[in-house]
Amino acid sequence: DLTMCTAAIDWYRVPLLRGESIRVAILFDGARGNLDLSLFGTDRASLLSTSTTNGDREEVAYFVAPAAGDYYLQV
Repeated sequence: DLTMCTAAIDWYRVPLLRGESIRVAILFDGARGNLDLSLFGTDRASLLSTSTTNGDREEVAYFVAPAAGDYYLQV
């Protein structure tokens, strides 16, 4: 089981080839806290997609990576 911690930020590396797409969803119990999900480019600074709702689900999708490399998810 995972634990939600106040103000903790987790990063995940996702390797993509040029032309590949990614779609990520997280499900959680919103009564225990709120999570947000963001996808960043290979420079770990360019925000490509973000989801910041107050519900129990966050989802990002990015279609057609412009270059091969490691892309980053922030939760």
